[in-house]
Parts: sequence; structure tokens; C-alpha cells
Amino acid sequence: MAIVGHALVGLSLAGLDRSKSHDLLRYLWPGLVVLLAYLVDLVEWIAWICVSDSTNHHFLTGSPLLTAGLVLFVWIIMGLSGRFRKTSPYVIAALAIYSHLLLDYRPVRALIGDAYGYPMGEYLPSFFPSMQAETWLYGFILVAVSLFRAAIQPNCPSKGRVAASLLALLSIIAASTRMPVFWLPAYLASLAHAAILLRREIKLRLLWSLVPLVPLSALFGVELTAAWLSSNARELARQGRAQEAIQIRQRVLAIPTRSVRVENYIGLGHCYLALGELEQAEKSLLQAQNVANGAYGPSYYLARFYTHRRCRQTRYFRPDKAEALLTDIRDGPHTQRVRSLARRVLDEMRKEGLIR
Repeated sequence: MAIVGHALVGLSLAGLDRSKSHDLLRYLWPGLVVLLAYLVDLVEWIAWICVSDSTNHHFLTGSPLLTAGLVLFVWIIMGLSGRFRKTSPYVIAALAIYSHLLLDYRPVRALIGDAYGYPMGEYLPSFFPSMQAETWLYGFILVAVSLFRAAIQPNCPSKGRVAASLLALLSIIAASTRMPVFWLPAYLASLAHAAILLRREIKLRLLWSLVPLVPLSALFGVELTAAWLSSNARELARQGRAQEAIQIRQRVLAIPTRSVRVENYIGLGHCYLALGELEQAEKSLLQAQNVANGAYGPSYYLARFYTHRRCRQTRYFRPDKAEALLTDIRDGPHTQRVRSLARRVLDEMRKEGLIR
């Protein structure tokens, strides 16, 4: 799940709508659109609680058709409310729900990770870097929409439009550096300028937008807690405190969270391997593969496990299996960086004489 990305995209889409067809709900509208941007995660989270962890519960994220059914359901609710008489709210609602598929689409997340310097398409690398990367990219969308919305106001002074254009250019340049020390001030200055130009529309009653977000509070609390604990476990593993890291990761896996499950199973595999508990290591990596929804990471680390020096002279030393896993990654629908990684490891195995 894009922890902050969905919220930023939801706010951006809400800002595009100037329709008065939902006038009685105008103060709830931003919150409603943000809720719709997270709706796929919310439905899948509830489903995860109700079903076994042994199955792939990303059934909406991986199915545009099922997501279309969710869009239709939301449209029916909107129609029955009698508050939405124009088409724009329906279009924005559909875009908000479908935006979830785009933001969580693995090639998109992999491209973000490549641009920001870590494998984000694999799993959240850590709590703060992942949110930083999402704010960098999706925050720019919010900045662009806010400046555009402010500049097209009929009462916007010409100097305000010029300033909006300059701030937009500044944000583009700052974002290209990918350095928070540059893009964060540019984003904040742009949003502040847009808020000044839109001050007549910004009222305290917009706080009602928080009401639709109440159902998300439980999901956010669970996800943020799990991400924070996972970061702690990762740091303990780096320090060589594998047993402590295992205890924390097992606590995380007992929490009904979605976004860090693959990472924690992989982390367990690494820790068990470091402790020489090969059976548990393989089981953890296989479980990661089972719930990964097609991510390459579990297969990659499982392949490395099957050729690890600790597995030599044991039944877990399986170069043939490692070759099959890496070949699937090399030939699969992954980014060029991922395919190159698989090819490199296969070449290393050939040089060592592990495979032909």
C-alpha cells in the first residue's frame, strides 16, 4: 500500500472537481475522495482478517474487473443518495478507486524505487524512506493541481498567476533533484501560495472532511505500527541480533497488516539462515513467495538461499531449483534492472560451476 501516496492522489482528484452538484456534501467531499482512493486497501484488509494468510488476498489490486464492480457499487450508493446529479463526481470517484491499481502496480512502484534509489517495487525498504519517496512523487501531483486550480480562479490577479507558474517551474526543478532539502520547501511554498489564492474556498467547515476518514484510522494505525516495528527488526538484523529481530517480525506477522508481510517473511528467512536454522529459513521464504502477489523478491532470495554457503552439504543446497527461479525472474514481466540482476546471478553460478 502507498501509505501517503493514495491520500495525496485523492486530495488532488478532489481538487479537480468544481461541480456544485454535491453542494450539501462539499465539506465532506475531499475526505470522501481520499477514502475512495484507499477503498481497495480497506476492502482487502477486511478480507484478509476473514480469510487465511495462506492465500493471495490482493484480489482487487490484481483485478481491474473486480475493481470495476467496486466502482459500480460506489456509483449506486452515490446515485441513491440523490446528492450527485452531474457526471463529474462519478468520474472522480471512479478515478480515485482505479488510481489505487496504478499506484500499487508493481512496475510503477519499481520505477519509483529505481528513481529514488531502492527497490520499492519489492517491498517497503523502510518506514520513512518509503513515505519520503511517495511524498516526492505524488506530492508533486497535489502541488500541480493546487496551483492550477488557484490560477484559473476568475478573481486571481495576474501577479498571482505569474507566481503560480514560477512556483510550478521551481517545483519541477526541485523534484528533479530528488533531494528533500530542495523539493520539500518548494512544495510547501507552492501549496501556501495556492492556499492564499483559494482562501475564499478554504473554511473551517472543511474539517468535516475528516469524518469519512474515520474508517481508515484503524488501517493506518495498524500499517504504521507494523512498518515501524519492521524498521526496528531490520536494524536489529543489521546489528547481528537475529533472534531479537525474529521476535519482532513474528509480532508484526500476528498483526492484521498487509503492506509489510512479504518483507517480514523474507526478513525471517534471513534471520533463520543467519542462525543456521535452515528448515525455518526455507519455510519463511516459501511463505513470502506464497503471499507476494507475483513480486520477484521472495523468488530471488529463495534462489540465493538454495546456493548459500550455509546450505552446502545439506539437502537445502539446490542449484537446479535456484536456476529455475532466477530464469523465471529473468524472463518475467519485470523491470530491466530486475532482469539484469537475475542474469548476473545466473552468470555467477555458471562461473562457480553450480549450473551449466
